Amino acid sequence: MRQSTQTRFERWGINSLIVAKFIPGLAIIAPPMAGALRVGWLRFVSLSTCSAVLWVGCGLGLGWAFKSQIERLLEHLDDIGSAAGAGILLLLAAYIAYKWWERRRFYQVLRMARISVADLYA
Repeated sequence: MRQSTQTRFERWGINSLIVAKFIPGLAIIAPPMAGALRVGWLRFVSLSTCSAVLWVGCGLGLGWAFKSQIERLLEHLDDIGSAAGAGILLLLAAYIAYKWWERRRFYQVLRMARISVADLYA
């Protein structure tokens, strides 16, 4: 993943800062790469500002384009209200429990794989 984002940055150059927010991973690596390439602060700030305006503009544009569908969705959610809220909370709790279980299992595997110093010299 990191290699592909770095390759994209190298291919598109500093202008990749404009689309960085839309590509997962590129938003993280683009600013440090711009610093490594010694991009001037004025150019960096202007490209980053263009990126932010584009990101917000896309969100606003999609909201405007789908405003009638969003209104209908909100009406339906208002009708089912607390049941939808309970369902969302239940899904969130299940997700958190799954992540907790996955993390606990990972740490258990790490504990079993740990080698003591005495084992190294035996």
